[in-house]
Amino acid sequence: MTPRYYAADSEIKGNGVGALRDALYCTVTEERNGSYELEMGYPVSGQHYSELTLRGLICAKPNPYSEEQYFRVYKISRPINGQVIISAQHISYDLCGIPVAPYTAGTAAQALDRLKSQATVECPFEFWTDLSTTADFAAPVPSSLRSLLGGIDGSILDVYGGEYEWDNYTVKLHSERGTDRGVSIRYGKNLTDLTQEENCTNVYTGVYPYWADSAGAVTQISTGPVVDVPENQYSFTRVLLLDLSQDYTERPTDEQLKQSALSYIKANKIGVPKVSLKLSYAQLEQTVEYKGKALLERVGLCDTVHVTFERLGVDATAKVIKTTYNVLLDRYDSVELGTPRSNLASTIVGIEKSTKTEVDKTKSALQQAVDQATKLITGNLGGYVVLHSSAGNDTPDELLVMDQPDINTATKVWRWNLSGWGYSSTGYAGPYRLAATMDGAINADFLTTGTLNAEIIKAGILKSQTGDAFYLDLVSGELRINAKSIEINSETIYDGKTVDAKINESAKQIKSEMTQSTKITGGGNLILGSESFKNAELKGNTGDGSSITYELTGGATMANTNSNRYFRWTTVGAYVAKGVTLCLSVMYKPVSGADEFCMEIAYTAGYSTSQSWATIKPTDQLEIEQTDGWVLRYGLWTPPDNATLKLVDMGSGTTHAGTGNYTNKFSLLHPMLQYGNAPTAWNASSGDYLTQESAKSLFSQTADEIKTEVTKSVTETVTANVKDTATSAANDAVDTKLQNYATTATVNSLKEDVSNISQKADSISTKVSSLEETTTTISNDLDSTKQEFKTVKESVSSIDQKANSITQTVTQRITGGNNIITGTDDWNNATLDAGGNDLRKKGTYTISGESVRVTNKAQNTRFHFGADKSLMIAKGMTYCASVLYKLNSGTDSLFLQFETKSSSGTKSYYGSAFKQAQQDIALDNGWKLRWAAFTATADGYADGLFVSTANDLATVTNNLTIMHPMVQMGNAPTAWTASTGDYLTTAETKTEIKQTVSEIKLTASTSGTSSTIKLTTGGTEITSAQINLSGVVTFSDLSTWNQDKTIINGGNITTGQIHNLNYTTVYDLDNAWIRMGTEAGERVFLDNRHISWYATINTGSIGLTGVLYSEAGSSYIGACSKYAKYGWVNGLDPTSYVGMQITYNRSDDSDADFNTTRVGVSGRLNVHNLDVWGEKSRVVPTSFGALKMAAFETPLPTFADWGKGQCGPEGWCLIALDPRYAETIAQYGQPAWLLTDCDGTGHIWAENCGQYAIVHGAPRQQFAWLCMAAQRGYEGSYADRSDSSYPAGDPAGIELAASTAARAQEAGTDVATELLEIDTGADETADILLDESERLT
Repeated sequence: MTPRYYAADSEIKGNGVGALRDALYCTVTEERNGSYELEMGYPVSGQHYSELTLRGLICAKPNPYSEEQYFRVYKISRPINGQVIISAQHISYDLCGIPVAPYTAGTAAQALDRLKSQATVECPFEFWTDLSTTADFAAPVPSSLRSLLGGIDGSILDVYGGEYEWDNYTVKLHSERGTDRGVSIRYGKNLTDLTQEENCTNVYTGVYPYWADSAGAVTQISTGPVVDVPENQYSFTRVLLLDLSQDYTERPTDEQLKQSALSYIKANKIGVPKVSLKLSYAQLEQTVEYKGKALLERVGLCDTVHVTFERLGVDATAKVIKTTYNVLLDRYDSVELGTPRSNLASTIVGIEKSTKTEVDKTKSALQQAVDQATKLITGNLGGYVVLHSSAGNDTPDELLVMDQPDINTATKVWRWNLSGWGYSSTGYAGPYRLAATMDGAINADFLTTGTLNAEIIKAGILKSQTGDAFYLDLVSGELRINAKSIEINSETIYDGKTVDAKINESAKQIKSEMTQSTKITGGGNLILGSESFKNAELKGNTGDGSSITYELTGGATMANTNSNRYFRWTTVGAYVAKGVTLCLSVMYKPVSGADEFCMEIAYTAGYSTSQSWATIKPTDQLEIEQTDGWVLRYGLWTPPDNATLKLVDMGSGTTHAGTGNYTNKFSLLHPMLQYGNAPTAWNASSGDYLTQESAKSLFSQTADEIKTEVTKSVTETVTANVKDTATSAANDAVDTKLQNYATTATVNSLKEDVSNISQKADSISTKVSSLEETTTTISNDLDSTKQEFKTVKESVSSIDQKANSITQTVTQRITGGNNIITGTDDWNNATLDAGGNDLRKKGTYTISGESVRVTNKAQNTRFHFGADKSLMIAKGMTYCASVLYKLNSGTDSLFLQFETKSSSGTKSYYGSAFKQAQQDIALDNGWKLRWAAFTATADGYADGLFVSTANDLATVTNNLTIMHPMVQMGNAPTAWTASTGDYLTTAETKTEIKQTVSEIKLTASTSGTSSTIKLTTGGTEITSAQINLSGVVTFSDLSTWNQDKTIINGGNITTGQIHNLNYTTVYDLDNAWIRMGTEAGERVFLDNRHISWYATINTGSIGLTGVLYSEAGSSYIGACSKYAKYGWVNGLDPTSYVGMQITYNRSDDSDADFNTTRVGVSGRLNVHNLDVWGEKSRVVPTSFGALKMAAFETPLPTFADWGKGQCGPEGWCLIALDPRYAETIAQYGQPAWLLTDCDGTGHIWAENCGQYAIVHGAPRQQFAWLCMAAQRGYEGSYADRSDSSYPAGDPAGIELAASTAARAQEAGTDVATELLEIDTGADETADILLDESERLT
């Protein structure tokens, strides 16, 4: 038979692409319940070579008895000696890419039938069996369809037995596929082969990640179980199952499953065909030529034949377990026989079923591991034991136990040799994650044991089973213990009095150090405009090219091509003290090329005006890993002298930003320069948001934080079970200092003192190993141990009261930098609904101060706060949402849902993320801080926060008090602050905030001046003596055309159209025109080519009356009327006009008139035809004044020339015309010669000879001569009638303006050109006359 070929993913119809008649060889190899493949040799010169591709189909007969089968191409080798080797698998291998959801069955028929119904993608295959075996089958986790048929423990083949027949799209499971035909043959094996190949066997288009707990419950991605391979180029679907049960100790989220799948795809190059040098090795055993060769062609797979091994003296019966069929020759090339492995699946299943109910369901993790190991070992069905030579020679040196007989296709491999043993689940090449080597080392990803005795344990992290009760990082030294009680037996534990003494001593030392401190610290971000990289100056060289992409998040992506561009920021100009450490940080994401990122700080030291630079080189930087490739890159700098901050540079360079050329790409986000020796989550600069009067606010906000940080420091000096006593001692140490602040007279002293304490608190806080400890956790500790430390609690309460009294004296709050949600200090700022239910199911609530008390009775009350929409949310960044609440009664179902919106309007919600990760921190009096950290999945901006008392569309009965919702950057909550979008003041600075149902009014007044901002539903009013807008101001709507915003940036305004209210003056900046006047009335219109005037004409309508127009090569100024006047006019009085008038008639009576007594031209005046009806004169300055010399005029256009001469001795003289004059007069007319006797000699006359004359007179007679002749080109003109007439009054009527001057000028030019081309002969005549004169003399 000749095989046929069908193109990849095309319909199987007819002969497809065509018959592969050029095939060099074609064999089909099939194993019992195993591989089923076709191999073909094909020349590169073959007819269909160029059409052979991966996933194409080859139709061929697999044996002498079966119908033609389809084989899918999965590998085409590189051409060697003009041919390629094509490898194809039976079409049934497509079953590997069909995932099946978990299910159970009781019979073989049920198990096969439900395969199709439980497939999660379309399954084109049919299934059949003649087995009537009854046994329980279970697919506990998602699996590929083909693996469930056979190949894994507990498969259908394992449970029910049988033999498969693969008939194209029909799968048949026979109880016995073959028969005993009485054939007797001898045993044989295959040959070796070495090829370099491209293999798509392991190419998958998606990954199905899942996680199963100890009870067997499966977790998969709820929105869709399959994660597609990015940039998938295949049109087929083939899904790889990925078990992540060992990767997570707790149930993972959808996002975690997705990220793990994407990481696996990237690490293992899923979706990319493998190119490799592959070795197929098998040992051959020579035997005596078998008899009855002709009978072999009648043997089928699974048939039973009689095998004779004469040399070994063996006479046995065996099944055909492998055949290799020659398609082109229609016969077997080889037949492989062997003893099939016993099928113990039924027995094992029966044993498991009878004992299953007796298994303890509460097994420990160790017992479960023992059971799993026992199941894997005792439940193993068969397997292949192979002696193998790792050196590739004939001497085996290791033992392999594999799931396939071929070392190249086996995936599960046990490998034993002299060096040790190991197990690989990814094939012979490894890696071997479970191994024991001859030096005594054991390597395993998971080691489960009951009792572990060891002299030394080296580890990274020790933790409890869940990680909640005990956590110890032996590398970083971090220790977390969450215990109900701690018992410490140590001689170093002091009694109560000694502990108090130690604490007091430490507190005094801290107080002394804080009092002596003179360092100026604090103030947040010192970089201005850091919310967007557009605010930075772009510096550096462009080299061969560079590009900057500014992101919606405020970040930027820099791409250098043999160039180096960098960013320069302006700082707030803060004055920093010598020895006070600053931290410079930025979110950094290297994409490609050299990672040599440099940061620099410019400053002026002391009173110097010269600028110095402090460089934080790449080698001096530290980083904190984030997600999606981001890291927080930072470095420290301590000023060597008192200094003033100036600039910050960021870019590529080893010693300075901007030095050298690079070809790289990286992204940056949120630069920050702050006091301290460690970075914090980004916030905007105080120079961006805070006013000079913010010092008191800063103090009131940080008073509690100071106590908390000092408490942390003291806690580090004592043992864990007395840290609450440290709280009391620390607060006592701060108490006096806080009172001093309450009585400080000026804002400046407040700022200085607060900075001093903040500096000390920051330096103390760096000693705390757990950065997640906050004021709320300390309060939680106080509550849990309040019975033991009542005195301490009373002291803390006393300090709180004093701190509160201090805060009340400094009530002005202008906050910013942390809370993204606006208005959270007052629940009146929130909108209300019923959580998606009918509004009648909304509960009741009472607002008290900054809290709200909600009562639900089978109801749902949901609040919604707005957000500071100027803050961008970045994909991959971590945010923390938190809220304080107290459950008074009923069900605790409170949660937060943060919402963001992309630039296209798409919203993202993080309610589910909050509920999956939420945690509670218990506080005093029943209060709790509920919080959760989550990662943004899309770029956008903050859009709001829902505070929900029950799930959406659900109802609940409860009573709870809520206050201070908050969303901030970071992975842990902090004390609540108002949003940067809030602006709160008090009467202390003569400011007020008034809110009614219809408006919010903010007023600030001092020294007789005031400013007011009033917000209503109809608009916003700002009233102030002076309004200063610095930076970029964006107006979302100024009623512009075809634009969505107006931007005023310094001296630049970017908008679409500017106009007054009634549109009588319009500046259209998009289309580049200006109109002054109404659209249809009298108006002036100006665009990039002309200015036009429209006015009321004598008909009463509006018409075009004037235009100034320009185009390439020409400019025009005129009017669309019979009369166009250009001159001077007194205001709007037309009778005062003095100037030029252009008159146009369709009868070609067009002229230009000047109604002035004088028209002056200071330069040259060029005129084609000049008609005048007054005098023509030249003005000549004389002693008599400027005299008018009249022009000589004749009825014939005449040119004249004159001169003097003298007759010779013979009494004659030749007068030759000047050639220049000769060419200007008529060539064929007779010039007139006028002679004057100059010495009184007597008679003199002229002989006219045309172009010259001979004057006759007395010898030596002197004379003067005048020659007059018609002008060349005007020989026939004589007193012609003029086209002009004397000026008359302005006629009535309006006609369209036009001019024929250009046409007349062009016509005159043509005539002059023709005349100039006439050969006058003047040059030749002059030459003759000169020669004659020389001859005579």
